[in-house]
Amino acid sequence: MTIRLWLKEWYKIMIVIITPILLLPLPLLLQTDESKCAYAILMLLIYWITEAIPIPVTSLLPLVLFPLLGILKSNEDTAALFFGSGTLAYAIQSSDRPPNGQSVEVINISTLSSDEERSTEQEQKLSSDQVIKLRKGLILCVAYGAVYGGLSTIVGSAATIFLKAFVDEQYANTNFRITFLNYLLFVLPVVVLMMITCWLWLQIRYNYHDLLPWCFCKYRSSNDVDKQLKKTLRRQYNELGFLQWNEGIVLALFLTTVTLWTTRDLAGGQRGWNVLFRSEYVSNGTVALLIGILTMILPNDNPCSKNWKYKPIISWTDLSKNYPWGTLTLLGAGLSISQAFQVSKLSNLLANALHFLHDSSRMAILVAIIVLNELCTQIVNNLSVASILFPVITTLASTTEIHPARLLLPSSLALSLGFLLPISSQPNSVIFATGYIQTRDLFTTGIMLNLLGGLIIFLASTTWMIPIFDLNQPLISSSNLTL
Repeated sequence: MTIRLWLKEWYKIMIVIITPILLLPLPLLLQTDESKCAYAILMLLIYWITEAIPIPVTSLLPLVLFPLLGILKSNEDTAALFFGSGTLAYAIQSSDRPPNGQSVEVINISTLSSDEERSTEQEQKLSSDQVIKLRKGLILCVAYGAVYGGLSTIVGSAATIFLKAFVDEQYANTNFRITFLNYLLFVLPVVVLMMITCWLWLQIRYNYHDLLPWCFCKYRSSNDVDKQLKKTLRRQYNELGFLQWNEGIVLALFLTTVTLWTTRDLAGGQRGWNVLFRSEYVSNGTVALLIGILTMILPNDNPCSKNWKYKPIISWTDLSKNYPWGTLTLLGAGLSISQAFQVSKLSNLLANALHFLHDSSRMAILVAIIVLNELCTQIVNNLSVASILFPVITTLASTTEIHPARLLLPSSLALSLGFLLPISSQPNSVIFATGYIQTRDLFTTGIMLNLLGGLIIFLASTTWMIPIFDLNQPLISSSNLTL
């Protein structure tokens, strides 16, 4: 490769790397807010003029640079958190290699289904009903796994992201905080228990012959089924090949994001790595945006490879076409609605409509809230339900002198348990579109999962959630906190 071609491919990356290094003496020597601001502005001007980074991506940099440099505070910005994590999710999807441009989920479902259809010898050994049941069970596993996986982190679903933003806004001046670490400690056992009960219920519903082989010996066919599944999984695994450059970069970014999120604030209110920056200047949204921007800068292929040409992992053009902008605007609308509920006192009016709960025990109120959220989320988008119910729940918690965490956290989990109808969740819609799952399959299978999920949420809310969020202590205003 000639020097001219080398410069053609490398000059943008060199500008991105060299610019902050050359300008670094400005903030290091002067160490003033003015010099730090000038450092950021000059960097942005160079990026804008040279277009080393796409202009829309450069326009996102102030949201990262100013908090990191201690110039402007970065509140827990829901939009930044959602956009950054969504960008990383799209990078993970883009770095995958499904054939024919299909999504991994669709391929897994169609492969499991078509393999069983093509296997005429196996269908001669197994009854038609058993094949259909097994296929339904496997497809439902994909949908339920997606739902439970979304519960594991704050950014896993729109309802939990909204919960984080709602608590940060409504309880900013109190000792009630939701961080990635305490949320993970609370919800991880919940997800594990839900997955175990889901597996058992699906086995009972669709594969009971293998679950209780000693009772159904003459019907058992696990050897044939296992061979077919192992063959399918082995073929798919072999098609993956070795870890590619872009997959390795995205994996590293993902692990970095998770580490930064979970160690920013430690247990007991202790500050983590953000102690290196001004207090309350760097948020989880800052981390998400930084990682999201890196996915649009870092090269998609190994720069040391032959005939290498610079191409980012994801381009702004592709991101702007495929990003779920509707969900982002829905988040903003939800926050506006919840604030309007509080300002107009409509939440008080609706809370008064639940006056029959005021004299009930905390256990009864918790059960009522879980059931109400589970019912509403079956027919209405969970984010819409959260924007309406969270202000009401907050008012109810205040009037009944219950810590808001006791009601808000179970509510957000219950809002994700949409199992009964195709419209209850996006995974349900995807598997329903395959044609192998009918509404009655979703309802008859999902109703038990809703009951079991509600019981697990109730168990978690009355046991290990209490020490994690220190619920035995009253809600204290920051003005009353002692340093």
